[in-house]
Amino acid sequence: MVTKTTKTTKTTKKTVAAKKPAVKKTTTKKTVKVEKTPVVAQVETKIKAKTQKAPVEKTLVKEENNFGATKLSHTLFVIMTVMLWAILTAWIYIDVNYEVTIEHKDVIARRIERRMARLQKQRAKKLSMKKTSHYTVLDKKTGKVIAVVTPVGQKGVKPAPKKTTRPMPAKKTVKPAPKKASCPPLKLAERKAAFIESEYAPYAVPGKAIIEGNACFELKDGTTKCFENADVFINPVTTYSDEWYNRAWAGKELLAKADDRAIKFNKMIKTGKDGAFKFEGLHPGSYYVGAMVCLPDAKDSKKCACTRFASKVTMKNRVKTTLKQVFPVK
Repeated sequence: MVTKTTKTTKTTKKTVAAKKPAVKKTTTKKTVKVEKTPVVAQVETKIKAKTQKAPVEKTLVKEENNFGATKLSHTLFVIMTVMLWAILTAWIYIDVNYEVTIEHKDVIARRIERRMARLQKQRAKKLSMKKTSHYTVLDKKTGKVIAVVTPVGQKGVKPAPKKTTRPMPAKKTVKPAPKKASCPPLKLAERKAAFIESEYAPYAVPGKAIIEGNACFELKDGTTKCFENADVFINPVTTYSDEWYNRAWAGKELLAKADDRAIKFNKMIKTGKDGAFKFEGLHPGSYYVGAMVCLPDAKDSKKCACTRFASKVTMKNRVKTTLKQVFPVK
């Protein structure tokens, strides 16, 4: 029994020894609190409250982010709601106006129908008045109108109006248009000279010779006129071209079509300012140079006559020619 009591005393001592330091700590804290001012105490309480709320706010922000509630999503939601509202208002406005227009059209159609009905009644009344105003008497055999009888209360019997038959107008005899006299075909004179290739052979080779001149001609009043954009040609002098020049160009005959082989050797250019022309790259030899111009009587006159000008040229390097009137002969 004595041993048990000793153990209990030991345990009580330990508990007392463990509690003593805790009492000391509490005493020290109380002394610190007494020293603080009331303003400092308020600040500390606010800081503690914020520190306690901060983790709660963080958790709320995380939860909002998880559900997608951000600034961009909020703006998109606002835009979508505004667009839906605008579409609904537009649809309602259109629907209401469309119905109103339909009603307006129906009203106008009804008014038109009523007016047409009134006009038809008025016309029917007029027709009935015309029908009852008189009646006609017909012949049983022929069926022709004998007389027009008025009803009781009106004067006399009107004879049937005679139809005046107008004579039919005589048919106009349309005279056929006179046929235009067709021009007889031109009689072309046959060529007598034959095409000789040996005479044209040297002109097939190009050279360095030049022929130049001016298409300036004297008029009847004594003045000279230079023709711009006038056609000037050259033709090599051969037996075949001699016949063409003497009989056709300087004469009145119309010769048959020239040989295609001879046409290849002809060259044509247009005159420039002041009627100047220039043939280059020619083979030395003899050429016919010609031009046809509508030559007026004077510079101001509108009347003109087609005249032919020509000249025969032989050269080695360079020649300047003057064209003279060939046809009609002065």
